[in-house]
Amino acid sequence: ALITDEAWTRGLILNSEVDLSAVTDVRQNLLLQGLLTKDPDDRWTAHEVRRWLKGEDPPVVRPPGPVDQPSAAARHAHRPISFRGVAHHEAENLAAEMARHSQEAADWLQGDGGPRLAAWLRDDLRDTSYDDSQLLTLRSGRDRPVRAALAALSFVAVFAPTATPQYRGRRVDAEGIARIAQGQGSVAFVDELLGANVPAVASRFRCYHSGCDEGACAVLLALAAELADTVDAVRGRARSLRRRGS
Repeated sequence: ALITDEAWTRGLILNSEVDLSAVTDVRQNLLLQGLLTKDPDDRWTAHEVRRWLKGEDPPVVRPPGPVDQPSAAARHAHRPISFRGVAHHEAENLAAEMARHSQEAADWLQGDGGPRLAAWLRDDLRDTSYDDSQLLTLRSGRDRPVRAALAALSFVAVFAPTATPQYRGRRVDAEGIARIAQGQGSVAFVDELLGANVPAVASRFRCYHSGCDEGACAVLLALAAELADTVDAVRGRARSLRRRGS
């Protein structure tokens, strides 16, 4: 694993509010909310814990949930484009569907979906916010599965930036990449993510970490830099072992 459970937990608490939705026991959930509040000054102390043990409900300081800003009206194409058998008139709706089915989206773009989507954006929507030239070169090359997956991710980043970034069926926001790095045999996939510049694209999605601006997720970019150093160290160690064995 490239990231230990301890490092992952520490980073999660420091950089974001911990998702406790999986803790279904109301009392336990309240206790964890109080103890894991992001700002140390707002966390429960022994006083609140004693009140909780008595069956009371001490208050928990939580920041207000993110509020989506209203966006400009989506452009409506008279001629729809179909993905997974569903017709879409707006790029925003198509992008949301591609985010939910990222591997299918990449496969679609490798086939006739790439040229069709480029033509639809150009001729029907007349939208130039997405660089559609990358959609026209996905039918050849050994690395086309990677390029197609990246093109799908880029499309979603432009038209559905509030979605959770997905790459080849895997979540690739800061939390998702950290989980990937924790898995056994993760070096090859993390190397692919870094080589394809996936974190840079995924960082354009909206995140809610304190300290991140609207232009990029600083937490994700910092994690990517740390992983790049780790992968380089792993490669160096492997080369050293090969030299010793020769």
